[in-house]
Amino acid sequence: MLSVSLSVDIKDWLRKKGEQTGKSMEDIAAEILEQLYKSEQGQSDSVDHIHAFN
Repeated sequence: MLSVSLSVDIKDWLRKKGEQTGKSMEDIAAEILEQLYKSEQGQSDSVDHIHAFN
């Protein structure tokens, strides 16, 4: 489990993305962090490849 403080704007954005995809805001945040981690590990060319969240 991970607990983080986020701005109201980011929480609202995560909530909206969750509503659009039928996922929880926690699941959306976890997917974003995993994509960023993989990008940092060289498994993706750049962060721009996070298509699901653009």
